[in-house]
Amino acid sequence: MLELPLTTDWLRRIPDPADRALIGMMIAERNRLRHEVNLLKAKSGIVVDRRPVSSDARPAGRDTMQILLQESVLVPTEREALAKVFSEKWLEDHGLKIGSHGSLLNERGGELFPFGFVPGLRKLLATARVSEP
Repeated sequence: MLELPLTTDWLRRIPDPADRALIGMMIAERNRLRHEVNLLKAKSGIVVDRRPVSSDARPAGRDTMQILLQESVLVPTEREALAKVFSEKWLEDHGLKIGSHGSLLNERGGELFPFGFVPGLRKLLATARVSEP
């Protein structure tokens, strides 16, 4: 006969063998799922984004789920910092220059960021909303 753990001694008191087997299988399934959930929790990385979201991105209701797509929302200091990086004075002060295809180059001409980096960030800056402080 299958030995049950001590925590399920109450299961042995169920008189009908078919009911006892069904309940035993449900308990085993529950334990397997609980283990799987704990494993997934341990493997997942949760990132908390504290940037403000627009007012139209609030939850729709209790029985519905709304999926929020990440918008380009910057706080004023983020926008200022990114804009400063592409000013000619800042680049010159740090010995950097923008390459012919939008790459960021150091003073020796070595590529710090690949082509398309500068135009890509400029597009993001142009389309990003700035949140209210």
